[in-house]
Amino acid sequence: MPTHLNQYTLGRTLGSGVSCKVKLAKDAAGTRYAIKIIHSSETFEELIQTEVEALTQLQHVNIVRLVEVNQGMQVNPKKGSKNVKYIVLELVGGGELFDFVALGGRLSESTARHFFKQLMDGLKYMHDNGYVHRDLKPENLILDKDFTLKVSDFGFAAPVGGRDGSGLLQTQLGTASYMAPEIHLNKPYEGAKVDLFASAIILFVILTQRPPFSSANPKDPHYRLIAANHADVFWQAHAEAEEGNDIYSAEFKDLFEKMLALNPGQRPSIEEVMAHPWMQGPVPSAQEIHDDFTERKGKVDAEAHNERENKRAQRGAAAGKRGGNVHRGTGADEDEEPAENQADAWASLEVEEYGPYYIQGYTQFFMTSDPMEYFQDLVTYLQSKNIDYRISGSNLRLKFNTTIAVDAEEEEGEEEVKQAEQSVKVDIQLLKVNDHKSAVKFSYRDTETKRDVHSNSSMNHYIEMRDAEPLKIFNDTTFDE
Repeated sequence: MPTHLNQYTLGRTLGSGVSCKVKLAKDAAGTRYAIKIIHSSETFEELIQTEVEALTQLQHVNIVRLVEVNQGMQVNPKKGSKNVKYIVLELVGGGELFDFVALGGRLSESTARHFFKQLMDGLKYMHDNGYVHRDLKPENLILDKDFTLKVSDFGFAAPVGGRDGSGLLQTQLGTASYMAPEIHLNKPYEGAKVDLFASAIILFVILTQRPPFSSANPKDPHYRLIAANHADVFWQAHAEAEEGNDIYSAEFKDLFEKMLALNPGQRPSIEEVMAHPWMQGPVPSAQEIHDDFTERKGKVDAEAHNERENKRAQRGAAAGKRGGNVHRGTGADEDEEPAENQADAWASLEVEEYGPYYIQGYTQFFMTSDPMEYFQDLVTYLQSKNIDYRISGSNLRLKFNTTIAVDAEEEEGEEEVKQAEQSVKVDIQLLKVNDHKSAVKFSYRDTETKRDVHSNSSMNHYIEMRDAEPLKIFNDTTFDE
């Protein structure tokens, strides 16, 4: 028997986050929607209320449409019933732009221009009507069945004039690899400026399948080149990733550099972006977009089908078969398939090429050592610490849970800051850059909130691990880039 919520029949889970779970839903007429069921928490309800306030006032072809906000009894024949708050959104069924690029390949400049124009149209409407998004990234850009781009996930939206009418916002939030430098530096910021900054990074990502830098912190080795007006060196570095080929037009480079200026006051307005010469270039016809993205959607749907089949197989596996410290899986965080023994775990591992997939906020460094050797010694280190790790998929990638020390708040009258602990999931992958260079990418994610952890504590933990036996032998071969 299906689960019901008022007039809606609920289907499979489309996604989940800290504040809600998103379900496929259908009404009596058979129309399908996406329903966000809010977790019971005042904090989460405040986040959703911001989204509701924004979407109630924003009606645009390039912004996901709000259908209704309500509460009611969620009735599950097996689990009983509970009262929940929810919002109903139009179902944008095409898929995330992220997946179309990650699985279907990079976009040409003309195709990227087509979608970037739609993003600018939606963003200008949003800003003109009093809101900023603050969490723009390819995962929050959804394509409908006709491959029209729509901006989604307004949980971090805010008034364009700031909460106090000053024109500035204060809260440090968003996705680290898409944040503007003023957010990284904990400075007050203009919401419209940071939205445009993130848009420039999105444009780079869909053109290349990789981020331009790890983060727009002035200390980042790649972003520092743009901030210090050494863009020529920045483009040379990215040409090396393209086997020496400069794939970017002069007009694109000019727009990108201007949109990513360190000083927000030197960045172009959205009107200036839309009038830039690069934006006046050719775009594909509607038929060309349809043909290109129909083929890409086939790859996205096939991957989604494989993931569902893998999860179904994992749920059917006996939990008692797990044993030892090493496991192999399909990349899912839960119920990963165990390996029979360590030899089996190593047998089919491959070194993935650097670049296409991990566009989110990973930290990375490079080395001249063989990635398999490093991975083997990483496993040896974890085993020596009795850390239960999982080899994820068929690549040189593993995950494990641990705790990291963080500074607790200092109480009045105490001379020393207390130490607290934070539970995190660590994700480390080895990648091949070329025959002489490898990359190590790693991230820390809070196990409760599922948010990425970007702090001195996580970096110190990784450095401590890197400097321990047997991994410290590789330190002489590593370098930042």
